Amino acid sequence: MPLSVDYFPELFAKITQAVHQRDDLDDLLTGILQEIAKAFDARGCTLRVVAWPEGILRLRASVGLSQTYLDKGDVRADPDLCEIFYDSPIVITDIAHDPRMQYPEEARHEGIVTVVGLPFQILDDIRMVLRVYFDHPVSPDSMTLTCLKALAGQGALAIRNALLHQRYIVTFRTISSAIHSGRSVEEILKRIVEQVTILTAARGAIYWILNAPNRTIVDHVTHGFDYRSLSTVDYSAIEKLFAPEEGRQVIIGDARNDDRIPNLERLGKKRVQTVVGLPFPIAQGYIGVMAVYFGSRKTLRGSEIDFLTTLGEQGAIALQKALWFDESRLRSFQQTVEGLAVALEAKDGQTHGHSLRVAHLARLTATAMGLPTRQIETIYRAGLLHDIGKIGTDDQVLARLGQLEADELDHIRDHPEIGARILAPMEDGAELVPMVRYHHERYDGSGYPEGRKGQDIPLGARILMACDVLDSMLNGRAGQPRLTIARAVERLQLGQGRQFDPQVVAAMVKVLAEHPNELAPLESSRSVLARLRRRWGQTDAFIRDSFRKFPSSF
Repeated sequence: MPLSVDYFPELFAKITQAVHQRDDLDDLLTGILQEIAKAFDARGCTLRVVAWPEGILRLRASVGLSQTYLDKGDVRADPDLCEIFYDSPIVITDIAHDPRMQYPEEARHEGIVTVVGLPFQILDDIRMVLRVYFDHPVSPDSMTLTCLKALAGQGALAIRNALLHQRYIVTFRTISSAIHSGRSVEEILKRIVEQVTILTAARGAIYWILNAPNRTIVDHVTHGFDYRSLSTVDYSAIEKLFAPEEGRQVIIGDARNDDRIPNLERLGKKRVQTVVGLPFPIAQGYIGVMAVYFGSRKTLRGSEIDFLTTLGEQGAIALQKALWFDESRLRSFQQTVEGLAVALEAKDGQTHGHSLRVAHLARLTATAMGLPTRQIETIYRAGLLHDIGKIGTDDQVLARLGQLEADELDHIRDHPEIGARILAPMEDGAELVPMVRYHHERYDGSGYPEGRKGQDIPLGARILMACDVLDSMLNGRAGQPRLTIARAVERLQLGQGRQFDPQVVAAMVKVLAEHPNELAPLESSRSVLARLRRRWGQTDAFIRDSFRKFPSSF
């Protein structure tokens, strides 16, 4: 094999230059094979890429071999037959008997005496093999094989870049289409972090949605390795790591020893080396932050940074569009919620302010449990409407709550189902339905309407159940005197594991201990209801009359 060590740098530079200058991939690969065949005095070369699920090696480029030999048949990518599954080059000198020569007779007719095969991994799911064919015996030393591998590696790089470019285009097209077709933001962001992880060969990725003025994490999506050292951090940790409001790219080269990353998961932290963070302004104080993390030290090329930036911006566009639409829709829905709350308060004077207080307590409890902002506000709205089914309850029954006969008690127990049916047809009401329907289910399964138990009860409903009972204890009802906070806490703790979720009770006790002055809403229930009535221009009598239809409808 005539290649000298002195000539190799010149040849490598020549091929490298061709990789960066030639636009046509087929011409480039053919040129690389021609240089390899010439440099090593070979009969010819082939470059094949494995095709799944067929399990064959498809010809990508060739030089020096006859078309008859190339058309001999499929080259199978079986582990016992193909060096593509090996970790190092192979040399075949026994053409007639080596099983890796799948067509020995055709090789003999072609004049092939020795074959050198070098496997490469292009992407996680794509492998290729370079085969160099000689018409004379050769015994390549380790230096020769190293040179061959380096030269062929340029072909692998060219294919990888071409495939990545194609995948980038497909990814952008797919995500852009999803944005314009109205797909959910969560679905779009999941697609983004999935593609970022795959195409950059990362361990995983996270996309946060931040509310900068409120310093809260609205939501986040992840893909790949669950890097809890990042995926479970709070707003202050993200701010310390990525300074999202400054709008600059942040690269953490050694995450294992960087004090800014909380050591929440010692083993997990050791599995990540480099972290790249990119912030994306959205609108109205919202910021998107995408973090991509790698298992080894990673230096991203300019094209990879551009790819991450463009995909992250696509997520910001989706969020900006959804934010405008969702806030407009949310305002309309909030007006509906408030209108229904006014109607309920007007109908049920015995529990004046109860729904507003339960909603306020539920918001405090959900916040103490560390739930995302959006979920907290959904629980708050469900608190406002948890008793909306009582609109379909006879006024005389409502007037005697706490002193009901058995048949009247059965009647009042219909209100969760009635409330769920009222909310079900509403746009954006779907999230509230299970919380309203199951807010009288007990943790031990003895509640109603279905006797659900433990985690089978939606978390929002478990929170509302405890807040509903707490408000009744603190404010009293007919035949039920008010309790002190200390006595109410005692009752809550006695009921945990039976009536109440223990985690919910723990959060409520924390709220009661740390914020006893927040047990009542910031505004009195009367002032809130008066403001809502002014907004709606409705009197109690008008509201009461407008809902007379509910008992017969439900």
